[in-house]
Amino acid sequence: MTAISTQTAPPSPLGRGLRLLVEPFSCYWKHRSLAWQMTKREIQGRYRGSALGMLWAFLNPLLLLAVFTFIFSVIFQVRWNETVSDTGSFSLVLFTGLICFWFFADCVQGGPNLIRGRVSYVKKVVFPLEIFAWVLVSVALFHTMISSAVLFVAYFFILGLPPLTALLFPVMLLPLVFYMLGAVWFLAALGVYLQDIGQLIGILVTMIMFLTPLFYPVDRVPESLRFVMQVSPIAYTVEAARTVVMWGEQPNWSAWGLHLLAALLVMILGFAWFKLTRRGFADVL
Repeated sequence: MTAISTQTAPPSPLGRGLRLLVEPFSCYWKHRSLAWQMTKREIQGRYRGSALGMLWAFLNPLLLLAVFTFIFSVIFQVRWNETVSDTGSFSLVLFTGLICFWFFADCVQGGPNLIRGRVSYVKKVVFPLEIFAWVLVSVALFHTMISSAVLFVAYFFILGLPPLTALLFPVMLLPLVFYMLGAVWFLAALGVYLQDIGQLIGILVTMIMFLTPLFYPVDRVPESLRFVMQVSPIAYTVEAARTVVMWGEQPNWSAWGLHLLAALLVMILGFAWFKLTRRGFADVL
């Protein structure tokens, strides 16, 4: 009798690609209960001991919005365009962009110390360190939801009912969520080996804040540099969010689809980098 071969054919490139795409999500799904508990604990811990507690989640964006509005619309007397000239509308346009930027900043600034600040978990061989990126992004999304609620309430009192396209606001944020997951995994692993990366990220976030069209319309950017706004994840998200919330228009779905594909690729690469480098975490820490 001839022996029956038990070897299986190697997976096709499409199969490997699908496995790489699914793996970050399957990691979260497998440990979703743990991720939920850690996310809840992070949110509660941030406000534990303060007199106002969770109320700070609402007050922080309101106070920052008031400061930025006063500086740019009262002191500098910035006007968005001929259709957005009053302070109330300017505040809403500004706040819409800031919500997107704050989500980006929370994720990126928390990435470098994500693993370095949790050394005890690194020593536990079976602990899924990959889940910390999901926790960090989920906490940032929680504060984004709070700020979004403040935005829509303020919109109602200043301009009336938001347009129906405002319901697409979470959809516009989706590519940025995947971008941030990949960035957090990459920065978390890099932060273990290069402690100075945290200092560099703080400087870069400040630079990006002023290079992103948060305080000025994109049409004031020189023509030769506008392509940067189209490929920049944060600049694109800011403009897409304003399109659906403030201008009441449909987004450019082709651009959204391209950013979504790019974001999924960044997520896959960040996850793969984290898994590849985590073998040396215990030795370094």
